[in-house]
Amino acid sequence: MATIPINLDTETVKRLDTLVSQGVYKNRTEAIRDQIEKGLALMQTVIFPQRSTKYKEVLRKLLGENTPPNVFRTSKSAVQLVSDGRER
Repeated sequence: MATIPINLDTETVKRLDTLVSQGVYKNRTEAIRDQIEKGLALMQTVIFPQRSTKYKEVLRKLLGENTPPNVFRTSKSAVQLVSDGRER
């Protein structure tokens, strides 16, 4: 394991100490390590969504649908919306 010195602002340290005092983490190091790992996992999902289990689950469900989901707040299809836009 590597040791990396970091500087944190007072507010961040207070928030970490609150988590430790509430028993969420044993100490600051554990809190920082866990939060970094969670942040990196989230960024991995955002940058490489195809690697995410949740992404694969949603994609598998969408591909299994007979009709694509309606993501527009209208009853018109995407084709109709584009067609309407071209008529203007």
